[in-house]
Amino acid sequence: MKLVSGGSVKTVIVKPTGATPREEFAAGELQKYLRAVSGCEIPIISETEAAGRPVILIGGPERNKLTSAYISEADFDARAPGPEGMLIKTFAENALVLAGSSKNHGEHERGTIYAVYEFLERFLGCSFAAYGPPGSGLGEYIPSLSEIEITADYSKPCADLSYRTSITQLNGAGREINATGEHKLMPSFIDWLAKTRYNRILMMLDSYEVIKGNGMLDELIKRGISITAGHHDSSMFFLPTKGSKHFPVKYGESHPEYYRLQEDGTRYLTEDRWAGQFIFDTRNPDGIAEVARNINGWLDENPYVDKVALWPNDGVGPVCACEACRSHSLTTNYAFFVNEVAKKVGAKHPGVKIDLIVYVTMWDPPAGVELCPHVFVQESTAGLLTVCLKRRTKRRKSVACAIMFA
Repeated sequence: MKLVSGGSVKTVIVKPTGATPREEFAAGELQKYLRAVSGCEIPIISETEAAGRPVILIGGPERNKLTSAYISEADFDARAPGPEGMLIKTFAENALVLAGSSKNHGEHERGTIYAVYEFLERFLGCSFAAYGPPGSGLGEYIPSLSEIEITADYSKPCADLSYRTSITQLNGAGREINATGEHKLMPSFIDWLAKTRYNRILMMLDSYEVIKGNGMLDELIKRGISITAGHHDSSMFFLPTKGSKHFPVKYGESHPEYYRLQEDGTRYLTEDRWAGQFIFDTRNPDGIAEVARNINGWLDENPYVDKVALWPNDGVGPVCACEACRSHSLTTNYAFFVNEVAKKVGAKHPGVKIDLIVYVTMWDPPAGVELCPHVFVQESTAGLLTVCLKRRTKRRKSVACAIMFA
């Protein structure tokens, strides 16, 4: 199928009627890079305008009615069931289909975006290996072609790994957050994440709040990149000791019993996310309910977020000294707390999971805690390496495993 010949455009890009932001973006990216490769501007039109012309079809038969003229929904689903499956296929000289699976929860039409990038790389020789300042073109290779003629039949049933996440953290002086969303390379970084098939970004809550106001959240959404909000700031964010603009209650004054009891009888009230590890009284039912209530209220205002990382503060800390907590390990108490919060959050937001981190001193399996389906367990490989190095009897094998997963 000829797309461009001798500087002349031979086809049009057809997006679905009622295209989603991801489908709009996929069509725009294809147009942009075909222009960069050939110097030709291939028009983008809707499916109702495409009669009688060779077409590049964005979206599968479920999404684009013209695609269904070339492949049935059943045949498409058999080849690209997903999650994040894709199809790149020409049909004689009439059509090129660039489409991804769209029937799995939380896909956000990423497969269609990936089909566009796969086509540009696999069939045109583009490369998106790195990124630089916006508009610089650094890290990309775009060939120059006066003729583009394609015969293609490539499919990928689903992604090899379902969880492909960038944990994005920038620290400034005093180890306080330098809001990630304000970094000058953030636009290029988000663009690169999609091109290299990252499907999620995890960032601190205050960084997430920044990107809501500077346009970067929209850039993530139109690429279908899912968001985990939260990091070592989560405890301080959802139960602030001195209140905040999101949660004005000064919990350290009104409810000190929500926080970890220390051996001297005082409550651990800190504002430092980098110290103290888990700061809560993990078995206090009212504290659990308040954290869940605050997370649920925040999710009501941030519906695109589908994971909340309820990580402890960084560092190392003791078990809460209250009678209910002290007889359990730190891991068991933490898992119990997250699990109870997740049950309450999942009841209101069934598509959301609470991210529990396996980290530093919390490696023993939690005793007597059966994690509910709304808990997502994430392992810190930095902590794993530390643990492996201490296990001297199996040192070589353990360190090799730690490096493999890092």
